[in-house]
Amino acid sequence: MTERSDPERFLEVLRRTVEALDRWDGPYAIFGTVGVNAYLDGRPAEDIDVFLAGEDASGALQALVDSGFEPGEGDESWIFKAHRDGVLIDVIFQIRGRLRFDAGMADGVRRMSYRGVDVPVPAPEDLVLIAVSAAHPESPEHWYTGVRLVAEAKLDWERLVARARQLEPLRIAGLLLYCESDGVDVPAGTLASLLPS
Repeated sequence: MTERSDPERFLEVLRRTVEALDRWDGPYAIFGTVGVNAYLDGRPAEDIDVFLAGEDASGALQALVDSGFEPGEGDESWIFKAHRDGVLIDVIFQIRGRLRFDAGMADGVRRMSYRGVDVPVPAPEDLVLIAVSAAHPESPEHWYTGVRLVAEAKLDWERLVARARQLEPLRIAGLLLYCESDGVDVPAGTLASLLPS
């Protein structure tokens, strides 16, 4: 069951997911389509993606189970799964072996409204990092999510550069070069600041 097929049920499960994880009281964010759509208008979500630290994943999954969600099969190297009323919740703690939910990401989380549901979402700069980290030949749509965020979201460019230097300098540089070639404004010097001298 997706947001497109039953929006009311999907949003109710999203609300219950946030309530359960808020009671658990660990650091987390809702990302994926829901997180991006908190900043940009986009397609309905297929599922609910939760991002958190690896050491917190089992506790978050248990908090969902204690709140009436059913556990599903996952992969202990990067993802746990749960579901409720036909909606899938992915509890993710590593993206393509590259990116993890670190202190910088936790510090950037802010509460925003997603179709009337109050959700904690990553800062847009971190959503750009997530998008380029997730981009892969099997999932090229993530790259274009990064392009949309650069083009349309209000980015803190200093923060994006600082985070990119720590985590994904060449991928972010590649994304920004692509954006510039596509006519998207990127502040002068940003691209050069990410490339090796």
